[in-house]
Amino acid sequence: IEGVKIARDSAQRLLAGWSRQALGGHAPITVASIGRNRLRVRFQVAWDEFQEQLDLRARVGQIVLDVLLAHADSQGSTGELLVRFSLEEIRRALDGQLDLAGRIGDPFNAMEKALLFLDEHHVIALQKGLAIFRQAMTIRLRDEAKGRRYSGRDYRPLEDHYEQRVFQIHAMERYVEEARNGLDGSRRYVQSYFAMPDSGFRRHYFGNDRDMVERATSRESYAEIVENLRNDTQEAIVTAPAEGNLLVLAGPGSGKTRVVVHRCAWLLRVARIRPDRVLVICFNRSAMHELRVRLRNLVGDLARSVAVHTYHSLALRLTERSMMARAEAAGDEPIDFDSIIDEANRLLRGEESVVGVEPDELRDRLLSGFEYVLVDEYQDIDARQYEMITHIAWRTGGDEDSDRRATILAVGDDDQSIYEWLGANVRFLRQFEEEFSAERHYLVENYRSTRHIIDASNALIGHNRDRMKVDHPIRVNAARANDSPGGEWEAVDTFARGHVSLLDVEDEVAQASAVLAEIERLRRLDPSPDWHDFAILGRTHEELATVRALLERHGVPVRRALRHGLPPLSRIREFDRLITHLKTSTSVEISVRDLRQRLSTICGAASLWTAMADRMLAGIEAELGAEPCPVADAIEALHRGLLDHRRSQIIGDGVLVGTVHASKGLEFAHVAVLAGGWKGRSADYAPEARNRFYEEERRLYYVAMTRARKTLTLINRRDDPLPYARELEGWSLRRRKLGVAEGESEEDAESSYSVFGMKDLYIDFAGGKPSDHRIHRSLDGLQAGDPVTLEPDEAGHVFVRDRAGTSVARLSKTGAGRLEQRQLRQIEEVRVLGVVSRRLEDCKPEYQSRIAVPAWELPILEMRHRRVPGVPG
Repeated sequence: IEGVKIARDSAQRLLAGWSRQALGGHAPITVASIGRNRLRVRFQVAWDEFQEQLDLRARVGQIVLDVLLAHADSQGSTGELLVRFSLEEIRRALDGQLDLAGRIGDPFNAMEKALLFLDEHHVIALQKGLAIFRQAMTIRLRDEAKGRRYSGRDYRPLEDHYEQRVFQIHAMERYVEEARNGLDGSRRYVQSYFAMPDSGFRRHYFGNDRDMVERATSRESYAEIVENLRNDTQEAIVTAPAEGNLLVLAGPGSGKTRVVVHRCAWLLRVARIRPDRVLVICFNRSAMHELRVRLRNLVGDLARSVAVHTYHSLALRLTERSMMARAEAAGDEPIDFDSIIDEANRLLRGEESVVGVEPDELRDRLLSGFEYVLVDEYQDIDARQYEMITHIAWRTGGDEDSDRRATILAVGDDDQSIYEWLGANVRFLRQFEEEFSAERHYLVENYRSTRHIIDASNALIGHNRDRMKVDHPIRVNAARANDSPGGEWEAVDTFARGHVSLLDVEDEVAQASAVLAEIERLRRLDPSPDWHDFAILGRTHEELATVRALLERHGVPVRRALRHGLPPLSRIREFDRLITHLKTSTSVEISVRDLRQRLSTICGAASLWTAMADRMLAGIEAELGAEPCPVADAIEALHRGLLDHRRSQIIGDGVLVGTVHASKGLEFAHVAVLAGGWKGRSADYAPEARNRFYEEERRLYYVAMTRARKTLTLINRRDDPLPYARELEGWSLRRRKLGVAEGESEEDAESSYSVFGMKDLYIDFAGGKPSDHRIHRSLDGLQAGDPVTLEPDEAGHVFVRDRAGTSVARLSKTGAGRLEQRQLRQIEEVRVLGVVSRRLEDCKPEYQSRIAVPAWELPILEMRHRRVPGVPG
């Protein structure tokens, strides 16, 4: 129904009522599930006939309610009460309606359907009267069965039944193998199946492989899900009994996501859990896309019915809200992500009611019968997210009835807990283990990094005392145990020999120069790496600005994280055009692959934003495969991806120059970690908080180190020493000193970057100009990356002018104030970061009379400028 979004279970219930035998007519529709969130509805009758049946149901339902209300009024009561009535009374009321004569066929059939429909949707509660419409069954226990205890012998026939069902899987698989070898083999196999005793048949065709024939999946499927892991610890976690809660403490690069994916596949293929009973929660949408793709590769179409969510997309699902609607309602303001989870928790606590639904029933509907929950990156959850997971597990609001609890697998790394400033805390790992009586497992084999990188990282994190893996250090995975400790680069790089490099430099300029020199040196040794193989990580944005300026001056493409200033990404020109194209599409479904091929036609010239759009659509395509998806789903997926991307704030293409927080969950062949901004035992903290803060800082540096696969370069500056330099000593480390490279500019060290976004611009500047004004043509030709200039006038206004000198925007008072702090002579370069679309309805009513066009655009800007003391970059 256009404009209406309801929960899948509510939709199924409503459609099921429609699809039953109609009032004297045919079943109007059939409903088939084609995934957890999709139903295919097929009309079996003409639309006019369907409308007629709906009208009849409404009329009969109203007559039924009139009779019941008349009885309630005669009893002189209001509110909820028991009403006694007879079907004969309703039949007489129907007979009194001349316009219904001959239209409803059997009146008792019409009454039955109307009463059941009203009952199913909680308009009335038939209670004992429901028995009128249901076949009765009486169960009597024999006298000898009363009070007796049942033994395993009583359940053996049922066990035999299920054992035979499982064996049929392997019997059919073997038949296919015999048929491939020839017709005679398959005939003999069939004859043996029916002629030989069961035990003899199994012995002849399956030998003594009892374990295999007891698994409810094929040999090939089991091998792919379990045996191909080739890791005893991972296998033990994946194949653990489905009933118990598990806590997996996993080190960096140890296959956390792999374990979650294969455990989910084991539940589906081996334990034969219904896919709609499984919920997987990921930390962000990129992890969610990756997990969905990997799960589909393992189990095929079964993966479509598994609910895979981020915390925020799950909260949106529970509250039955659309991210698109929230984004449009928020307008220029950022969406409060925490409020989405708060709303879900209020519903799950029973603090927000839904008319006609009891709190316990509401919880069951919201959770749709989730019985198995798998959570990745558990160390990053906060109190809100922990509460939501607890509600999902307990389901009935926190009672102790174990039959009502879901089973949880939580995977996390206490050594990578770096979001305490956002409310995340490693205590939730311990709290989960205690409250859910979770069985602890360790994943400590690292598949990512060389042994030198692993040993250096272990040496650092070993200084932390508040740890859960103290006695379980990370080690290189067994298959690489005999490899060179420096990996392949031990032979390639005859200078560093695969060791972790600790470079001692003088200052910020020398640091930037050292980073550039190391990138160039590594690329000379192996020119094949893509720019995406490199990451430059810093503690704060200030330390990154100098490096970025130097790299860009030498033509190195840069991918970077922005601190603030990005508008809602759905309003960036390229995304606005893409979403508008989808909204105005006349098709119900769309091929994402086809959409990607037409992206340049829809969005315009290539830019960093079209590249981002292509990556997002590639993720959706990888998830769905070649199958078309509903247009509404594509729009919603884009909105959710854009909002998640806005939180990460990484844009561009090339070497990542970003904070450690921005790199969480990523990995790179070559990593350099900058000095500067790292805090030791700061006197700003009280003694009791000092060690906790220092350990969190150390965890952050540990995360930076463990992003590296092949080479790791750490930098120590004399003017801002690294607090961990002494803790990094060891055989895996090689230390060398570097000064300022000759010819490098001191100007780069004084560079900083700022984004001038929506609050810094007079956003209705172009909107006040008529449609034939040249500003609109100039804005239409403006692209991300184009240079612009800032020019003040005598009245104090600051205009943004393009290459042709056209004023394409004007700074707001806020923007002019920020600029005055910097002074115009401090600005080195101003470029267009993106072009934002704006519409008349975005304006407040009192300002709409000033607008001359229904839609217009404005540029957001990024400027490089000299640092001004006391003014944040």
